[in-house]
Parts: sequence; structure tokens; C-alpha cells
Amino acid sequence: MTQRRIHQDECPYFVTFNTRGGEPVFEDVRFAKLLQEEMFTSARLKGFDILAYQIIPNHVHLLTGTRTLEEDGKNIVGGDAPTSEVDPVPVERTLESMRSGEFKRIDNNNFPEPTPIHERASLERASPERTFSKVRSSPARTPKPFTISDLIQSIKGNFSYKHKLGAIWQRRFYTKIVNTPEYLETVVEYIRYNPTKDGLPKRFTQPPYQYFDWGKIRKLF
Repeated sequence: MTQRRIHQDECPYFVTFNTRGGEPVFEDVRFAKLLQEEMFTSARLKGFDILAYQIIPNHVHLLTGTRTLEEDGKNIVGGDAPTSEVDPVPVERTLESMRSGEFKRIDNNNFPEPTPIHERASLERASPERTFSKVRSSPARTPKPFTISDLIQSIKGNFSYKHKLGAIWQRRFYTKIVNTPEYLETVVEYIRYNPTKDGLPKRFTQPPYQYFDWGKIRKLF
């Protein structure tokens, strides 16, 4: 699945996007830190949570989901860019919980209901003093939710623009919907061990290259 405009609140997304021509832009840790900051900033603005990510020299894996009503009320969408290393104990505990099925499925009732459209006001008879004859009230409109395409375009576009890097990204990106606990476990383990499988140095398993929000991941299913 590519970057067509898709939006599915109840499931997170596993997204991969690449640098143009496979350039190893993120070998430089400075660019990795800047991308980390942009991912969290864009997520906060577009209404997404950053659940996990892995920055590789020439591409990025991202696990993300739309915010819930409860989180929106606490104003914790996106969060701040992390600085500490991943705690290995929660990692193992979370993977064990995945295998045992100890996940809670997201209650779809927690998502905000669309704002009802107000009925149009009846036409009012104008007073002699007014220069116009009739006034019509405008119906309220429900804000359109941001999509995963909006989030990725924001991350890539703002990162390149703010740091004057030009066209460093491939135009297309790849998205899969994570709709089962089994696939969630597969994605989490893939992100966790991706640097090792690619033969990268240990620093790629630590911030700013790798990140997991285990508290939110446990609540997905």
C-alpha cells in the first residue's frame, strides 16, 4: 500500500520511507536528531502518536497511530523527543504480553464523534435601516481528520525545508495497517532488530536512531 489517502482510526500504521537514491543521509547523527524532532513535532500537529521508529542511514521505519480522545484531553499527543536509552526490561515484558494476548483492544467509542451540522437558520426579515434584505447563517463544519499521508508529507517536507537539504526523499512511501496482535509483534521485533540484521553499529539501536513507547504499544490490542 502506498501513499493514497487512507485513514483508519482503530489501527496503527507501519510506514517506510526512503532517501532519494539511497543516500546515507542519517549516518550523520546530527541529521538523525533533527529528523527525530521533526517526527514528534509533525505528529503533535497532525494528531498522531509516535509509537516506535527506526532511523537507518538511508530509510526510516515508523509505527504510528492516531490519537484517542482520552489522550487529546491530556494534551500528550506526539510527546517530546526522547533522550534516554530503551529499557530492556519493558521490551521483553511487552513482547511476552504480545505472545500471551494480554492486550486491550482500543475502544472505538473513545474517538470523538463528528460535530453535528446545525440546521440552517430561517431567513430573517431585514429592518429598514439595513442595506441588505436577508441573512443566512452558515452551517457548522466538522474538521476533516489528518491522514497518514498528511503526516508523512509533513515530516519529509518540513525536515527538508527547515534544514535546506533539497529533494533528499523518494516521493513514494509504503504503508501497512497493523490490525492484529501477531502482526504488531512482528513489526515491533522487526524495528527492534533491524540495525543488527543490517550489520549496523550499536549506536543505531539507541536514541536518536531507535525509539519505542512501550506504554502506548501495550494498549493497542
